Amino acid sequence: MKKIISLLFSSIILILLSSCSREDEIKNEKNALQASASILKNAGNFIEDRSSSFLELKDYPVNIISKENVNGNFYLTTQGTNRNATFEKQNNSDNQKFYLEFPSESNGGISIYTFINGQKYVLTTGINPATNSLIPKIRDNSFRGTFWQFLGGGTVHPDAYILQNTGIRYRDNGITTYGVIGNSDASKIFVDKYLSQGKQEFEIRPIDDFEIISLEYDNPDTGTIIKQPDFITTWFYSNNTSVQQSMTTGFSKRASFSSNWSKTTGGSLSVNTTLKVGIPIIAEGKITTTVNTNYSSTYGKSETMEDTQTYNFPIVIAPRTSVTATATVGRYLINLNYTAKLRGKNTGKLITLKGTWNGVSCTDIKVTLEQRNLDTNSVIATKVLSEVPKTLYKL
Repeated sequence: MKKIISLLFSSIILILLSSCSREDEIKNEKNALQASASILKNAGNFIEDRSSSFLELKDYPVNIISKENVNGNFYLTTQGTNRNATFEKQNNSDNQKFYLEFPSESNGGISIYTFINGQKYVLTTGINPATNSLIPKIRDNSFRGTFWQFLGGGTVHPDAYILQNTGIRYRDNGITTYGVIGNSDASKIFVDKYLSQGKQEFEIRPIDDFEIISLEYDNPDTGTIIKQPDFITTWFYSNNTSVQQSMTTGFSKRASFSSNWSKTTGGSLSVNTTLKVGIPIIAEGKITTTVNTNYSSTYGKSETMEDTQTYNFPIVIAPRTSVTATATVGRYLINLNYTAKLRGKNTGKLITLKGTWNGVSCTDIKVTLEQRNLDTNSVIATKVLSEVPKTLYKL
């Protein structure tokens, strides 16, 4: 009886120790991710952890593509169970198809998984930097090496991502850094600290073509407006007679309307569309998104439109006076966030894409008039106009 009780007691202790060990491992991995995030804020190369920008691509098939390889082996490729992954040329096989998920225990990190013979495997670097391994394994209670952070701010390809794994840790002068994967000059994986190399920077590309089905701008009040001078032109009118005179001069103004689109959603999305959308304009000093067919742009394209207009300035000049007219032509730089709905042509899946539209939306003109007495050179009158007069103007 004592022997049975002793065995039961030992079993309970083992279960408790196992449970505590698993909880400690999760806690340690969370702490590592939190510590990594803290270090990122102060690291020169790492601008930010952009893992959360990939949430829209959860469970979406993607390719993981190295930005540099002298032999053309760019695509991360599995080689079967318990075998190290490699980089190969694109072959459109399931061996180059990966998925992203965001387990709650990852504390904001990403788990990369794939399927081999119908079985789900997660990619892990293990815990030994010397092995330079990236091996698919069946998920179990061991979390070390299975969580990733996708970092922006690479020094070679700023639009790429650095794939950091907190399972690989280095200690230099009391500072902990974490391992990232890289692509050797052949096809092998290497794991090291980030060395500012293009072969350590990656593109995450969804395996699909997308079409945009809708686009909405955020509240215009949340946008930003920066007014900049474009050019200044000045005319001088002089009437040294004893009767008033009418004079007209003119100038041509070429307004440039530009439109640019950027996105904050992670991944390199191929968006095939010819959708024309209205672009924000300035009306009464504020941003408006009212659709205007005169100001539209094709989504995703950087475009510049030019509009040249000639302004005639008719003015009445009093006897023995001069008038100096100065026209200041300005332009508005606008930034406004947007949300677009995209649908995958192959999968039919819908994703939400967020980003920012920016451009030069319109120009404005301010005219300053100064009238002087020709005999005394004293200022008689000044006037500021919000536009060039279209009819004969008298001070």
